[in-house]
Formats: sequence, C-alpha cells, structure tokens
Amino acid sequence: MSTAEPAAPPPATSSRWHWVAGAVTLIVFGLAIWVLARELSAISLRNLLDRVNELSSSALAWSFGLTVASYLVLTLYDVLALRHIGKRVPYPHVAFASFVGYSFSQNVGLGFVTGGSVRFRIYSGAGLLANEIAEVVAYCTFVFTFGIIVAIGVTLVLDPKDARLLLGLPPGVLVALGVFILGTAVAYLAWTAFRPGPLKLFSLILRVPGFWTNLAGIGLALIDLTLAASVLYVLLPPDVVVSFPLFLGAYCLAIAASVLSHVPGGIGVFEAVMIVSIPGVPVDALVSAIIIYRIVYLILPLAFAALLMAGYEVGRLFNNGRP
Repeated sequence: MSTAEPAAPPPATSSRWHWVAGAVTLIVFGLAIWVLARELSAISLRNLLDRVNELSSSALAWSFGLTVASYLVLTLYDVLALRHIGKRVPYPHVAFASFVGYSFSQNVGLGFVTGGSVRFRIYSGAGLLANEIAEVVAYCTFVFTFGIIVAIGVTLVLDPKDARLLLGLPPGVLVALGVFILGTAVAYLAWTAFRPGPLKLFSLILRVPGFWTNLAGIGLALIDLTLAASVLYVLLPPDVVVSFPLFLGAYCLAIAASVLSHVPGGIGVFEAVMIVSIPGVPVDALVSAIIIYRIVYLILPLAFAALLMAGYEVGRLFNNGRP
C-alpha cells in the first residue's frame, strides 16, 4: 500500500529532490562499502579456507546457483510493482534497480530508505515520478514482509512438531497460530478481490494492489525465501541432520528479526535466532555455514552491485546527469 500524489513536483523542487536523492545514494553507497569492509575484516581467512575445503564442489555450486535464482526472483517484485502502478520499464533497467537496491538494503539495513534511495536514483532516470517510485518501494516492502508471515504460518501448520523447537509451544497451539496467520492472509486477499476502490485514510489515498497482484507477490516471496534458505541449507556439513521445513521456519524468523532490528545485514541478530531456533545443530558448524552464506549471498552481490552503481554514476556524470 502506498500514497498516490496528484501531480509531479515543480521543476525546481524536482531538481532539488534529485540532488537529495543523489546525496542519499552516495551515503548508502558509503555504508555499503563500510559493511563490506567490516564483514571481510571479521572473517578469519585460515578458518574460512578450512571450512570451504571441507565443502563439496556440488554444495558450493548449488549455493551460487540458488543465489542467482533468488536474486532473479527478487527482480520480479519490481516487475509486479510497476505493473500495479501501470508503468512500463524495460526489464534490464528493472533488474538493475532491483538487484542494486536489494543488495544494498540487505546488507546496510533500513530497506525502505536504502533500497528506496537507489530505486529513486535509477527509476527517476527512466521517467518515473517520486510518488510512483514510492509506490514501487512500498509494494516490494509490503509483499516481502507479508511473504515472511505467510511462510511462518505454513511452517506452523505443516510441521508443528518441528516448529515446537522454534517457539517451545504445544503442537496444537502452533497449528492454531498457523491457521490464524493463514486465515488473516486469506481474509486480506479476499478483501483485495472485492474492495470497491482505493482506500481513503484521512487525506491519503492508498492504491491497494489487486487480488492477483497480491497473490503473485506472496508466491514470489515464498519462492524467494525458500531459495535463500536453501543457499544456507546446502552449506551445512553433510553430517548435520535437520529437516528443511524446520530450517525454513527458523530462517524466516531470523530474517524477520533482522529486518525489525535494522542492524546492518542483521549481523549477530540473524546468527542468534538461527542458533536458538535449531538447538540440534552444532554451533560451530552453523556459524561457519552462515559465514560462507553471507559471503555467497550477501557480500559478493554487494560488491558487484557497488561496482555496477559506481559505473552507473560515472556514466551519468559523463552524460550530464542523464542515465
């Protein structure tokens, strides 16, 4: 859901906002580089190489392949969001904005600000107005968050015995909680299917995505979370036995806690929730797998996105501010 503004800002205001967006983008870029350097400095190269040597080539190949698949799915959030607001942007442009935006936001935190500033910088060059870009960011944020909630609900309903390890509640209570979560999701989808029109809240007009747009977004979120969790899952040592539904539930809880904490990259928060949620997995094995996961799924995409964004800004500089 997002706010729709009636008209574009005047030229002077628009120019000022472009300068502000550029400054914010540079700040976000600096934070991304800082997070990248901090992550790398915290890693013992010897221990990491030992752990990598223990991994099979197939496990590493699967982790890279699943990472690529996950980021490709992430680009479809933006595709749906642009379709929701009735705007057409070439897919390579969308994929670029989505990849850089998610790479920055997943490492720096404060996704609405970091990912939003990057998208504003890129999508404004494609002719989108500030309010339209805000709608894209709002839709992506809402659908991703809603997808996490639905994934947790599915886990509670389909695997309550394993989920008991996550929350320490009786299976019956967990199933009831899962049914409530999924029932709320179904009720929301039904409301979007039969709503009379835009939602008016005081002076704001909220364009709520339609039933099929929401359903597709939730489906994408479930696929993305499954792929992202699988990246970490395949990096676990072969002798570690844990069911994937339990692992997926723990992963969703860890991601939710990371997002709510606003800690850059969820560093410490993600690890703590995973360790507590899966007590049967040796801590050293899990932490080692998470370190490699961070490199494969977060740091390498962040480094690539930083290079792409730097090249984009240099291109604009030599093209008199035009993309």
